[in-house]
Amino acid sequence: MSKKFLLLLALILLPFLSFAQVSSNFVGNVGTYPAFVTTFFTCNLQALVATLTEMTNCSASSTGQRYYVTGMAVQTTTATAGTFAVQQGTGTNCGTNTAVLFPTASTAARWTAPINTQPTSYVFFEPARRTNVNYALCAIGTGTNTINIEVWGYTAP
Repeated sequence: MSKKFLLLLALILLPFLSFAQVSSNFVGNVGTYPAFVTTFFTCNLQALVATLTEMTNCSASSTGQRYYVTGMAVQTTTATAGTFAVQQGTGTNCGTNTAVLFPTASTAARWTAPINTQPTSYVFFEPARRTNVNYALCAIGTGTNTINIEVWGYTAP
């Protein structure tokens, strides 16, 4: 084979052979994350109300891990739109060291979930939103109706 052919083949395959870390230049609650991840998670809450509640399967880790949230699906269980927020924290139901994960930097901010007769709302994060090390994922809704929410992503240091 000629050197030109081998060079062309190497240039074509180079993106598929890269195992480097992917780095984000965004400011805020994002950071560097592995290009290949094997530990994925999903967690959820059904009939969420106006109480900050830890999500099923997303409790605080004691092994130095973070949750990297890459997406979520949300919808109310009634014909009335409702608001919600995803937060992180320690202690029972994120009651200690509470900090916002979505939608903004204020724990009082909320995002609107669609009514139950409308399509489910999907939100995707690129890059992923990350929690602090050893923090749980929690959500809070509204008192006027209930909300179903599912969050997914991966865990890494």
